[in-house]
Amino acid sequence: MLAIYFYNWKGTMKAMQEFEKEWKGKLDKVKGIKFIGQYTPTNAWNRAWVIETDCVDNLLANSGTKNENEINAEMVFLF
Repeated sequence: MLAIYFYNWKGTMKAMQEFEKEWKGKLDKVKGIKFIGQYTPTNAWNRAWVIETDCVDNLLANSGTKNENEINAEMVFLF
């Protein structure tokens, strides 16, 4: 199944890049989760990540804690 993770960022660009590198690196190590890609609309502070997962629980358990700079975050699952 696919998961789309939408969020807005309220911190610096450097902090966002560090957060994304860490988050993606963590998910890349988990069996059954595959990072597909990222969509950035016209505003660089908005993001949508596409992730393939075998199990919703596995993805949620390995997503980590919410960063203080993430706002309006939402995850949509496509079965």
